[in-house]
Amino acid sequence: MKDELKTWPPSKFAFEQMQAAGEVKYGLAIPWERIEELFGINDRESWPFRGEWFALRGMFEEAGLFVTEAKMNDIGFRFLDRVEMADAVRNRENKKSDDSLRKSLALSKVPRDGLAENDVKKIDHWEAKAALIGATSKVLLRKRSLPSPEMAIRSVKEYLKDATAEE
Repeated sequence: MKDELKTWPPSKFAFEQMQAAGEVKYGLAIPWERIEELFGINDRESWPFRGEWFALRGMFEEAGLFVTEAKMNDIGFRFLDRVEMADAVRNRENKKSDDSLRKSLALSKVPRDGLAENDVKKIDHWEAKAALIGATSKVLLRKRSLPSPEMAIRSVKEYLKDATAEE
């Protein structure tokens, strides 16, 4: 199969072939054998396959589709239906905000004694930044109606200007 590749890398070739075959559609299930065939890599556990798979997933997302392996019993993957897309994004954003808060908490527990002042400042900075990102995300995720992006950016800029003036 590798000799037949007309486009490099294999992920791009796979994406082009799947699009041409009408296989990039909401709700469609794709068996792993199809991807192995397109990549020319039969070992799904290998790093070359995984690297190409992550790149292909990114191409699907850029095309407006998310994939899932959930409930596929290791047979393949499935493109989410259009109605599943918003819930998938909500779940991912909630996980990211939880992760930011968890990282902030972890940094808060790092002992500062014996560290250089610059290192302490760096830990404190990232602890505060991760907490701010996580908390802001949580507040925004709870809101039903959102301000326009311009208003949110202006509010953050004003906050930062005020915070800088206080220092």
